[in-house]
Amino acid sequence: MDPFTAAMVAAGTLKAVGSVVEGQSQAKAAKAEARIADANAQMTYDQTNQREEQVRRESRLALSDQAAAIAESGTGFTGSNLDVMKQSATNAELDALNTRYQGSVTALSYKNKAAGLRRAASDSLRSGWIGAGTAALQTIGSYGGSSGGGGGGASAAGG
Repeated sequence: MDPFTAAMVAAGTLKAVGSVVEGQSQAKAAKAEARIADANAQMTYDQTNQREEQVRRESRLALSDQAAAIAESGTGFTGSNLDVMKQSATNAELDALNTRYQGSVTALSYKNKAAGLRRAASDSLRSGWIGAGTAALQTIGSYGGSSGGGGGGASAAGG
């Protein structure tokens, strides 16, 4: 093998190895980001649960204050007073449920991001190996053409 061909083979090999290493590096980075997104999703779920409970505690306190005010007024828990209490309780529960919903949407966004990053990691690995295969085939093609072997160039010129 002449020095030029040896250099071409070495360059092709380095290109193939570099392609695999680059794919692995990109995959590692994407997987790390996916772990962070998963952690953010879990943290969002945890914070949302705490916030939902806080909203419910605050609502119970407000409803207790409202009930005390009605009792103190002496007007009783009938008619419009009862309607106001029912509506306040309904609004309080809706606030808690909205808090849960907003947190769930945010957490789902993080989960979707994590899934996309894991797909990107897989694609990066695949792309690295495809690039390595391409580099190997290009090197083989160059080697075959430069060595005069393979007969492809000679028969085409002779015909």
